[in-house]
Parts: sequence; structure tokens; C-alpha cells
Amino acid sequence: MISLKGFTLDPLLQKLVGEKYAANNMIVVLENSADKIKLALAEPTQYIMEELKRITPARKIIEFCLADPNEVQLCFKKYYDPFAVNKLK
Repeated sequence: MISLKGFTLDPLLQKLVGEKYAANNMIVVLENSADKIKLALAEPTQYIMEELKRITPARKIIEFCLADPNEVQLCFKKYYDPFAVNKLK
């Protein structure tokens, strides 16, 4: 189990699995190196884990970590969206 308190999502890392796919399945990409991808999953299922293994290049190892669903939701709420339209009064 991993703690995500104070963690901020990196848009470039989230694009590894797809931003919408990651948000829908509550996946946080923690690290991407030449040989390893480290992911935090709030609700791991066999289907999601197999999908992630299928879309990952064969040379990379995926390291799965379990995260608290509430902490993952907070990460996605803090996510900075540069394309959001803010209306100021």
C-alpha cells in the first residue's frame, strides 16, 4: 500500500496510460524509467492489470501499488488543467 498524500499528478506521466483511462479507472502513474513503470491503483482488477500489461512495451516491467481510493480521488481533484476556462467576476 502506498500513500499519495500531497502527491500531484504529472500530465506527461498520466499520458502513458491515457488521461481519461487513468481517471476512469483511478490509476496514478508514479514513475516511468527505461525499464520500469510504477503505477498506483485504487481498485485493482484482473481486467485492468491485464489491459495495462497488454499496452505496455514488452521490455518494460510494470510495478503495481495499492493506493487508498480517497487519496487517488484527491490527486485527480488537485490536477491542474491548463485548458480549463475560468470565469472571473
